[in-house]
Amino acid sequence: MWLFLYAKIILNHIDNLVTMCTALMIKKKLEVNGLFMTFEKEIIN
Repeated sequence: MWLFLYAKIILNHIDNLVTMCTALMIKKKLEVNGLFMTFEKEIIN
C-alpha cells in the first residue's frame, strides 16, 4: 500500500518536471523565433 502511494507521488513529480521542461523548451523556442523575426525585420528595413 505504501509502495503504491510512493510510486504515485514520484510519478506525479516526474510528470510535473516533464511539463515544466516542455514549457521551458517551448518558451525558449518562441524567444529564439522572436529574435530571428526581429533580425529579419532589421535586415529588411
